[in-house]
Amino acid sequence: MMAQRRQLDMFTKGRIVGMLESSRSQTEVSRILNMDQFVISRLWQRFQRTGDVTRQPVSGQPRVTTPRQNRYLGVMVWAGIMMEGRTDLHFFDTESVTAERYRDEVLEPYVRLFRGAVGPDFIFMDDNAQCHQAVLIDDFLETENIQRMSSPANSPDLNPIEHVWNVLGRQIAALSRPPSSVTELKRALQEAWNRLSP
Repeated sequence: MMAQRRQLDMFTKGRIVGMLESSRSQTEVSRILNMDQFVISRLWQRFQRTGDVTRQPVSGQPRVTTPRQNRYLGVMVWAGIMMEGRTDLHFFDTESVTAERYRDEVLEPYVRLFRGAVGPDFIFMDDNAQCHQAVLIDDFLETENIQRMSSPANSPDLNPIEHVWNVLGRQIAALSRPPSSVTELKRALQEAWNRLSP
């Protein structure tokens, strides 16, 4: 059963858009976030129509951020977790992550080093985002002798990092004052990440 409809915070809206832009289906996002698909569909339609995920302010309510700022308030983040520890959060500077950027900003500086530290038993798991499935990525992993674990497309809850993203999202949503800029959002995410057990 889906959770009751609720007012979405900017972090959750940005997360929904980010998942959909990463080629996840609305049904899949609905299941991951335990949210009615109708809410996700309306948000996605608004985003595609206006490039913005905010509602028009009600008369008398001042807008905290500009429409341009709201467009980017959802940030693209990557992190790796292992039994022995975790990586730092990696924030992508723009919302579009290509296979080349994923290789250059994630696989080379993080995954390759972890593989070297763990040794031949290292198994890498990512999700089914389009940029992760490119031939360029497969070639890189093969060249670096990094074994990849398949991630079932319709079972994102089997990927442990999805649970971590949910925890971080709830912590950001629980803040008494939600982040009003990308810088504040990054700082809040980093603080929440640092509070998680290693």
